[in-house]
Amino acid sequence: MRNENDTNNAAVQAWKNVYQGSAPDGLMALLDEISFPTQALEGTTKLLRRPSFQEPFTEKLIEEDKKKVLIVGGSIGSEAYTLAILAHNKGHCGLQIDTLDLSPIYTEIALNAVFGKAVLEGQSQEITKHFKEASETGFVTLSEDIQKSVHVLDAQDIFNFKPDEPYDAVICQNLICHLDPNPTATLVRRLAQITKSYLCFDKPEGQKHKDSWQPTFKAIKKQLSEADISLLAPNWKPLSHRDFYPDGTRKPPGSNEETVFVFEKN
Repeated sequence: MRNENDTNNAAVQAWKNVYQGSAPDGLMALLDEISFPTQALEGTTKLLRRPSFQEPFTEKLIEEDKKKVLIVGGSIGSEAYTLAILAHNKGHCGLQIDTLDLSPIYTEIALNAVFGKAVLEGQSQEITKHFKEASETGFVTLSEDIQKSVHVLDAQDIFNFKPDEPYDAVICQNLICHLDPNPTATLVRRLAQITKSYLCFDKPEGQKHKDSWQPTFKAIKKQLSEADISLLAPNWKPLSHRDFYPDGTRKPPGSNEETVFVFEKN
């Protein structure tokens, strides 16, 4: 087991590896907006990235006494640690979050739970209170109780991952945007196999998906419906085909357009 200094130094080196371009092919694009070591991860991965989804969904998991969640495309751990922080802030310490990513470098960063200090910029005290200064200047590390709630899995492909049992919820964000339609549908089918309750994924944005997303989502919704998995409205009730736009987005009256879809196994 690493001591604190070894952990912090390993995380700093991992960040340097990313910055110097030694991450695996195809993965550097995910962090191309980062300027080492203090630029926050805006637009890629960050703490509390989608509060309109993360906060109410965490409350739902707690209300239903769900025990285990998987984050797919877990990157450097921001999504998983956000979920753990939100659960702890609600007084719920029993939620176990696994996080999985293909990249060994990102997995190492997530495992060490050390981040550039700028990730805390603009965050409320409810988030920042779970961090402390790391031994390296310009870095912060997460508190031990939050780290204990997150299990960083070995770097691997989701299609090679075989959990001992299905998860209560599987959350996949900022991954589909890097895939073409056929791999997207294949990925969603795989994620549906390893959840026993909820499957959440975000709507890809950008020119690459402008024309392909509507038919892709239609196909995904059909295959999930055939597996008795329903798309939920913001009030957590199953949606009919009339309750969402053709591209799959949900928009309750008076609110901003949702970009995270929540499906539930019936």
